[in-house]
Amino acid sequence: RRERLYVFFFSSRRRHTRCSGVSWARRCVQETEDNVCGHETKARYAEVAGAKIAIIISNSDVLDQENIAHDNGMGQNIGIATIMISKTLGTEFKNALKQSQGQKIILSIRFEMNQANEVNYTFWMSSSTMESYAFLREFYRYHQRLGDKVKIQPKYVIWYSARCQKENFQNVEQPNCVSSGRYCAPDPDDSGPATGREVVLEDLRQICLFKTQPENKWWEYIQKFYEKEQCRQFTEDKCSWDAMQEIGVEAQKVNDCVRNSFEGQDQAKENSILNRERQDFKDSKTHYWPSIIINQTPYRGSLLPETEVFNAICAAFKDRPAECEAIETTVHKSCLLYTSP
Repeated sequence: RRERLYVFFFSSRRRHTRCSGVSWARRCVQETEDNVCGHETKARYAEVAGAKIAIIISNSDVLDQENIAHDNGMGQNIGIATIMISKTLGTEFKNALKQSQGQKIILSIRFEMNQANEVNYTFWMSSSTMESYAFLREFYRYHQRLGDKVKIQPKYVIWYSARCQKENFQNVEQPNCVSSGRYCAPDPDDSGPATGREVVLEDLRQICLFKTQPENKWWEYIQKFYEKEQCRQFTEDKCSWDAMQEIGVEAQKVNDCVRNSFEGQDQAKENSILNRERQDFKDSKTHYWPSIIINQTPYRGSLLPETEVFNAICAAFKDRPAECEAIETTVHKSCLLYTSP
């Protein structure tokens, strides 16, 4: 069965909330200059209307991290490719469409990835974000299959308190921060007993675990932490240390790393590890998490371990390893079970 291909172009100049239901789908995708939807909303409704790809035309010729659409919560539900192109290129496309007079236009799009013999990927997360653990638990078996050909670098989202900064981080207390407001995290349970302070300290323990232990111990800890409800509540650190002991982590090395990372081992002062983590977060211009950067290229897509993320990592190899083909074949065979005749 031949399938008709729809491609919709949108302008990115401004956003509006008027597209609030599926009934607006065709209007959103047809009124390309009306700008009545946000980026993700445009892509979602283009998909509902039958599009196979959505192309957003930027109002600038400079495409960088600041101009990329940020996830408004709908990103995980979008199943079509969505790309942003420069204003000049968009104008050329639209002019070609106007001059085509109904003739077919062939559009070729190639998604490129920085390629290397070994793939390194950064996983941005917070210890309080359960979606991070869910993804890592599922993806671990694919990471293992690729063996030494792939390396992960977990990174943790660290904020700071602007109010405490005004006081030069001196003699101020902030329940969602450590080191007098230098390193902060959102409250994980709102009005519950846990605070962002416990999240930051758990982030630090996980960083130190990765730094001082074999990589597989970090993966095992991530799974053990997620399994323990008490750990996920962030009410005490005993659960964290117990989890390390259960999987054979040298907890004393982790504890020494945590303590020594604070200036003078004083939790009211600066922390060398969290300083670097906070600066890396700022430099990465990561606006949402969990998120992945593969060979210094931000991954834009759904966090589906066995298909999208795995394929993106395999695409980053200069010479695609046999492990990629073996896993892809297994995935494709399983997909056939759910394909309508």
